[in-house]
Amino acid sequence: MKLPIFAILAALPFTIHAAEMVSSNDRVNIDVKIDASSDRKDLPKTNADTVTQHKTLDITLTGKGRSNEARVVKWTVFGKNLKNNNIRVLGSGEIKLAFDAQGSAKVQSKEVTCTYTPEHSVVENNKRGNGLNKGNGNNNNLPRAKRVDAEGEKYLGYSVQVLDGARVVGETSDPIGVKIDTK
Repeated sequence: MKLPIFAILAALPFTIHAAEMVSSNDRVNIDVKIDASSDRKDLPKTNADTVTQHKTLDITLTGKGRSNEARVVKWTVFGKNLKNNNIRVLGSGEIKLAFDAQGSAKVQSKEVTCTYTPEHSVVENNKRGNGLNKGNGNNNNLPRAKRVDAEGEKYLGYSVQVLDGARVVGETSDPIGVKIDTK
């Protein structure tokens, strides 16, 4: 038996949240570009590198300016711990919003840096035995690989909000759902 699409959608467990309505005069559009660079340091006896990431958010805002501008831009950059997968704030800040005559503003976050080493293997010489068994098929002197877990923090994403007092009038994040706690 085929069910109509509205019956299938009605059966799904989801909740619709009523978003606070923001008038078009108050709404601020946000575009974020990431200025990124990284440094790599070779790890001996492996094919892996320790990576240091440098990230800066270049934020472009558009909207209508006010003569008594009180809105602020809040930005946060998040990182993920590679050992326990915990997410933490790598950097955050708040900047007063100031639109130019064309209704745009450009702001930049401070540079955020994090360092990590991916999971890798280290080649070790196996020095078991006394070396007298050469040529008898004993593989005691062959090199062995040892697995090493990932460590450090890796860049995860960002969140940018424009606040008018406690009211959010513009918001974006990458990945979607990573958010600043404004409470």
